[in-house]
Formats: sequence, C-alpha cells, structure tokens
Amino acid sequence: MTFLGIIAALVGAVTAMGGGADMARMQSALIGLLTITAAKFWTSMGGVLASIILRWVDRRWHSKVQRELERTAPPTRHIQDRGIGETTLTRSATVKHDSNTGDVLSG
Repeated sequence: MTFLGIIAALVGAVTAMGGGADMARMQSALIGLLTITAAKFWTSMGGVLASIILRWVDRRWHSKVQRELERTAPPTRHIQDRGIGETTLTRSATVKHDSNTGDVLSG
C-alpha cells in the first residue's frame, strides 16, 4: 500500500506540473507529494519498529514460558515420535500406545 500511495502522489504531481501549469500549482503539487511521501515513510518506519518490538516481546515471553516449564515439569529423556503407535523413550525401550487415546498398551 505504501508503494501504491507514493505512485499515486507522484502521478498527481507529474500531472499538475505538465501542460504549462503555473508555478504556484507546481509548487503545491510538489509539497503535496513530499507530504504524502513523508507520511508513508514514517508509517513504514512505525511498522518496522512495531515488528521488532513484538518479536522481542514474543521471544522474551517464549523464554519465560520455557524456563517455567523446565522448572515445574520433571526432567525427561529425549522423546522421539517414531510413527504410528510408537514413541521411543530411550535407545533401549519402546512403548506402544493407542494412537486415539494415548494409553500405554501392555506387551
């Protein structure tokens, strides 16, 4: 949208300056173009700054949640999903479970 707005303002300024227009009209068109361009620039800068801040807040929140989970959850060994109905807990133990309920199956 920023690019399209600048293009529209530029077309308006070129139209106003073309065809032997007087100096006051050309000056007004250029001031309008610069005003619109400045507003678009600062809007874009605000968006970039907001994105950086939101990413920083998200990373801090994620780190805080991860630390809280590590503090409250018991430590587990590496768990790797091996496909339908099997989860490897260690290299030597495999637990079969019901893929619908997650219940551990005997045997």
